[in-house]
Amino acid sequence: MEDNNTKHNVLIVDDRPDGLLAMEMILSDMELTLIKAGSGKEALEIVNEYDIALIILDVRMPDIDGIETASLIKEREISKYTPIIFITGYEGEGNSVLKGYKAGAADFLVKPIDPDILKSKVCFFLELHTNRRRLEELSFRLQQSEERYKRVIENAGDAMFIADLETGTIIDTNNKAEELIGMTREEIIGLNMKQLHPPDESGLYSGIFNMHVKDQHSTIEDLYVRHKDGRNIPVDIRTSVIKMNDKKIMAGFLRDITARKKMEEELIRKTESLDEAQRIANIGNWDWDIEKNELRWSDQIYRIFGLEPQEFGATYESFLSMIPLGDRERVIDSVNLSLKKNAPFNLEHRVKGPNGLERFVRERGRVYFNDHGKPSRMVGTVQDITDMKKSESELRKLTMVIEASANIIFITDQTGKIEYINNRFQEITGYGKEEIIGKTPQMLSSGETTSHEYSKLWETILSKRTWRGVFRNKKKDGAFYWANTIISPVLDSRGEIVHFLAIQEDITEKKKSQEKLWYLSNYDPVTGLLNRMRFIELFNEWLSYNEPFNSTGALLHVDIDGFKYINDTYGHISGDEFLRRIGGSIHDNVRALEKHRTSNDEHLLGRIGENEFMLFLPFYEKDEALTAADEIRKGIEEFHYTEKDIRATASIGIALYPAHGATSTELLRATDAAVLRAKKFGHNRSHLYRFEDRDLKNIHSKVKEKELILKALQEGRFEPWFQPILHISENKIRHYEALARLRGEEGEIITPGGFIGAAEMFGLIGAIDRIITTKTMELQAEMQRQGKSISFSMNLSGKVMGDEELLDFLQSKITETGANPRHLIFEITETAAIYDLDRAVRFIEALKEMGCLFSLDDFGVGFTSFVYLREMKVDYIKIDGSFVSKVNVSPQDQLVVRAITGVARGMGIATVAEFVENVDILKFLKLIEVDYAQGYLIGKPLPDLLE
Repeated sequence: MEDNNTKHNVLIVDDRPDGLLAMEMILSDMELTLIKAGSGKEALEIVNEYDIALIILDVRMPDIDGIETASLIKEREISKYTPIIFITGYEGEGNSVLKGYKAGAADFLVKPIDPDILKSKVCFFLELHTNRRRLEELSFRLQQSEERYKRVIENAGDAMFIADLETGTIIDTNNKAEELIGMTREEIIGLNMKQLHPPDESGLYSGIFNMHVKDQHSTIEDLYVRHKDGRNIPVDIRTSVIKMNDKKIMAGFLRDITARKKMEEELIRKTESLDEAQRIANIGNWDWDIEKNELRWSDQIYRIFGLEPQEFGATYESFLSMIPLGDRERVIDSVNLSLKKNAPFNLEHRVKGPNGLERFVRERGRVYFNDHGKPSRMVGTVQDITDMKKSESELRKLTMVIEASANIIFITDQTGKIEYINNRFQEITGYGKEEIIGKTPQMLSSGETTSHEYSKLWETILSKRTWRGVFRNKKKDGAFYWANTIISPVLDSRGEIVHFLAIQEDITEKKKSQEKLWYLSNYDPVTGLLNRMRFIELFNEWLSYNEPFNSTGALLHVDIDGFKYINDTYGHISGDEFLRRIGGSIHDNVRALEKHRTSNDEHLLGRIGENEFMLFLPFYEKDEALTAADEIRKGIEEFHYTEKDIRATASIGIALYPAHGATSTELLRATDAAVLRAKKFGHNRSHLYRFEDRDLKNIHSKVKEKELILKALQEGRFEPWFQPILHISENKIRHYEALARLRGEEGEIITPGGFIGAAEMFGLIGAIDRIITTKTMELQAEMQRQGKSISFSMNLSGKVMGDEELLDFLQSKITETGANPRHLIFEITETAAIYDLDRAVRFIEALKEMGCLFSLDDFGVGFTSFVYLREMKVDYIKIDGSFVSKVNVSPQDQLVVRAITGVARGMGIATVAEFVENVDILKFLKLIEVDYAQGYLIGKPLPDLLE
C-alpha cells in the first residue's frame, strides 16, 4: 500500500515564470513536492522521469500548447491515468474547454486562480491518485472462488452480463438477465452486447462502448434492451472494466427502469408523492425551487440518507453536509455546471448518514429556466446503488483471484466445450485462449485415460455430483504433466446444469518424487539392479509359488575381492562405475547361459552390499549352477575397466534349493558361509556350500549376527542411549555421549559387543552410524527448540574417516534436522591407525567449517598419537579409562593423566576422563583441572536424558 506520509509529486506547467511563481506560492504550505516546467516539451520529459500524481497545465503556451501536451501525456502508459487540471485565461474559452476534456483533462480553473479552490481541487485529485494506487496493489488468495463467483453473479440485484472487452462477446450472465430479456442463458452466451439492444440503438451503444469502455472508464447510461417477444425495455446500464494481466473484461449491470421512467415523466408534469413506487425502486426524487431556495425531498430520499421521513426541512446546505468532503466539491461543481450550461447532470457520490454509515447513490437532475433565461427550478432523483457497487467490487476481486490462482481453472459449457481459461492454464499447457476456447479438454489428453474412466467421469458430473481424480495430460509442446483434478457442475436457479467448472493442481513434481522414491526403495541407485530388500521379496515369492512343484534352483553370492582397495585408490565415483559395469557383466553372462535353456523363468540379480551381488537361477541343478558360477567368475576376472585400468576377481558362494535350505533365510545363510569359505581358500574361486561349512563356528556366528543386524536395520531397532558427561568445574551436565544399542526381537537391549564385530566385518557399521547420528541430531534440534543448550558426542570409526558419501550424509542431515553444529561432537573411536590421514583431515575440516567439533577417543593407547593431535586439530581428547579407573591410588596413572592433561591444555584442547567410578577419582581430576568426567559415578547410559 502507498505510504500516506509520502509527498506527492505535482507538476506545474506554464511558459510564464510569474504564473509558475503564483501557483508555487499558493501551494507552498501543502505537503507536496512541486516540479515546474516552462514548456510542454519539458513537461513530457518530466512525466517520463518522475512519478507524477497531478498535473496543473496552462492551456496557452508557445511551441506545444496545453491541449497537445495533455494528449501526448495521455498517450503514454506511465501517465495515462494522471489527472490534469487545465488553467485557462478567461471563462469564454469554451472551445478550449471542450478540447481539453477531449484531450483528457479532469478539471478546469479560470484565471485569476482562487487559492482555496485550487487547493481543494489538488487535495481531491491527490486523494483519487492515492486510492487508485491502493487499488492497483490489492491481491487476494483463491478461497472457494468458483462458489463465490457463482454467488456474486446469481445474487446480484440486477441483470449482469460479463463480456470480452475486445470483442464485446458475452461469456456469462445470471438469472436476472434471463428474466429481463426473456432468453435462456445458453441463448445469451455468445451474443455480442450490442445485439441486446434495438437496431436503432446499436449505433448509440457502439459509440458508448468505444468512447468509455475501451478507455477503461465506468459508464452510466439509460438505453433500451430488446425482449425476446419484441418489446423494448428501458434499462439503466452500468459498465465497469476489469483488467486482469493482459486481458480485460467488461461487467455490465442492467436494471429494468420501466417504473422509474414512468415516474420521471410524471415528475416533470407534477410533484405528487410517489413514495411507494420509490421505496420499491429504492429511488427518491427532489425538487429545488432555486428562486425561493426551497428544497423538497421525497420520503425515500430521507430513508436512503438514513433519516426518518420528513425529519427536518431539507435545504441545499443540509444536503451538502451529508456528502463526504472527498465527493462534496465534485457534486457542487456538477450542480454549478448544470446551472451554467443548461445541461442535465448525472453522477455518483457517497452520502453519510447520522449513524456514520456510508452509502453510494446516483444523482440525476435537470434544470428549468424562467422567461428571463435564469435557472428557476431543478428536479432530479437519487438512487441507492450501494448493493450494485458491492457486487461490482466483489466480482472484480473474485476475477482477480481466479486469474492469480496457482491452479489451472477453466469453465466449459454443458457439452464440455471450453469457454474460459485462466492465466495458469496458459502457463502450464502452453495453449493460448484463441487456441483453446471452443475446444474440449480432449486436446490435453495423453491417451492413457481409458474410455471406461471417461464414462465414469461423465456419469458422475451429469448426475450433478463432483468428480475427483488424476490425469496425465499433454502440453502443447508434447511434454506431459500430472493434474489432480476436481470437476463440479454449475447449476442455474432451476437446478439444471449450465456449465462445468474444472480446477487442476499441477502435481508433476510430486509424481516424479513418488516415482523416484519407489525406484530407490526397490532398486540400487548405483547399478540399477534390485536392492537387497526387493531381491529377497521376489525370491520369497518364487519360493512360495514353486514349493508345491518340487522345483529346483541355485542361489549365488558374488563378492568382489579387494573392492575397498579400488574405492580407496580410484575414488568412489570410479568405484561406483566399476560396480555398475560388473553388474552388467554378470547380467550378460547369465543371458548367454539362458539362451541354451528351455525354461523362460527370469533370473533375479541384485546388489545386496557394498561389493556383493546376489543371483538366483530358477530350475538350475548342481552342475548347471557350478558352470554358471564359473562363467560369471571368469567374466569378472577378464573384465577390464579401461578408463582406470582396473581389474578384479570374485569369490562366489553357491547354495542349492531345496538341498541346502527351503527358505530364503536358510539359503542366504548358506551362501554367506560358502563365500567366506571361497575367500578362505584364496579368493577368485567359487564354492558350493557343504554342510561341514557349518563347523566354522566363528563364521557361522558372524553370519548369524549379520542376519540379525540386517533384520534390525530393516525393522528400525537400532537406537541411541545417552551417557551424561559432567563439566567438573561447573558441576553441571550439558553434554552427553550417544551410544549405539540394539533392541532385540523380544525387547531386550544388546550392547555394542554383541554386534559391532559382525557389523565391521560385513561393512554394516556405516549404516548403524547413520541411524545413530540422525536420531541424535534430531534430539539435539528438539532440545534447542525447547531452549535447552545440550551438546552430543557421536562415534565414528577411524575406518570411515575420509568417506565422501558419509561426509555428504552428515552435512545434509545437519541441515535437514536443524541441529546446531556447535553442539555436535564427532568422536574418532578406532584405535587402529587411520588408513589415509590426509583424507581424514579433509573430512574433519569440512565438518568443522560447518561449526562441528571433534574428539579423539581412547587417547594414550593403541595408535592414537600426538601426530593426530597436531594434524587433526581436534577439540577434545578422551583419556583412556585404563589410566583413569585407578588414578586415585596409582602414582603411575596419575603421572600419565597429568601429562596428557598438560599437553592438551597447552594445545587448547579440552580433556574428558572416562571410567570415573568413585568420588576420589573425581576429586583428583578436579585437582589437576581435567575439564570433563564420564563414568558410572556421573550416570549410566539410558534411553532418555536426565531431568
